Amino acid sequence: HNERVPLVQAEEEMARTIKITSIYQEGNRGGQSLEKAWICIKNQVQCDSELELVVDHVFVTQDDHKTKLTELIQSQSNWRRICFKYSNGGDLFNAVVQVAIQHTPLMEILLRHYDKHPWNVAMSFDGSQVQVLNMTGCQFNDCEFIDSISKELARPETPLRQLNLHACHFWHAQTFPRFVEGLAQNQQLKRLWMPRCGLSDENITHLVEKSVHNHPSLEELGISYNQGGFEGSKAIASSIRENQKLKLIYANRQQQEMDLEAIIKSLSF
Repeated sequence: HNERVPLVQAEEEMARTIKITSIYQEGNRGGQSLEKAWICIKNQVQCDSELELVVDHVFVTQDDHKTKLTELIQSQSNWRRICFKYSNGGDLFNAVVQVAIQHTPLMEILLRHYDKHPWNVAMSFDGSQVQVLNMTGCQFNDCEFIDSISKELARPETPLRQLNLHACHFWHAQTFPRFVEGLAQNQQLKRLWMPRCGLSDENITHLVEKSVHNHPSLEELGISYNQGGFEGSKAIASSIRENQKLKLIYANRQQQEMDLEAIIKSLSF
């Protein structure tokens, strides 16, 4: 099984994709300019078919860029997916993303995890419609976003079912414990994927013991390419025994030695 792909996936119909690859220039990487997309959307009625928006390598550096992107998003009510790929991440970009999470069930923020100046996520999840959140290469340097998503995870009526954080790092000392605190109160999440997040053995132990061990709905857990060790693997083994909901765990390629014997024994129960 490919660990990047959820175990269970619903069949999807084709959606019309609007791909924006520049502010003013047409044809870059097979896309169109923000200016043209904004004009087209402004002059048409509500689209009947589902839509996908991909904003690829676009630098939101002026208020005018932010205004046009947010107006484009707000003009339609049937977005199936909104994806920001390798786009600029300053305060203006945060404001655009803040609007996007209120208008789509599938939200993607895909950055290069090796960027010298990675985007620091600073937005609120208030009013979120997101069911699946995919983030790559994002940095959690302060607590604003973590506090917000923790509250969203703890909210009984949250629509969030899949949380995929790939190479997203919790740099502030308080961000990871607060994230786990929100997860511990969650009742609906089915998939939690956190490969290459720089999680220590202590982090993994804390995550598994506090929020995975007794989680009522979690079916898939991915913590590959972290720094799990002996204690983390014992916590995983215990969760396998106690939580019958778990169907799939990826914990390979750890930088420390894991207690594979404990995990194998847990599978015999």
